[in-house]
Amino acid sequence: MVKLKLHDREILMKAILDEQEKVRDFESHSKTVKDEEVRRVFKQLAEEHGHHARQLHELLERFE
Repeated sequence: MVKLKLHDREILMKAILDEQEKVRDFESHSKTVKDEEVRRVFKQLAEEHGHHARQLHELLERFE
């Protein structure tokens, strides 16, 4: 098992939190906007950022 430097781990943790926040924001906005196209794009972006968060989390787990 490769040990991750504390600084690298902190960067990954922040990136995960940033992506999770984007998921929450886009999901929330998708429920409040009136325009259907904007709503659809926001839902899609929430899914994409969720995928990013999962990828980053899997990467982090490889080092722990």
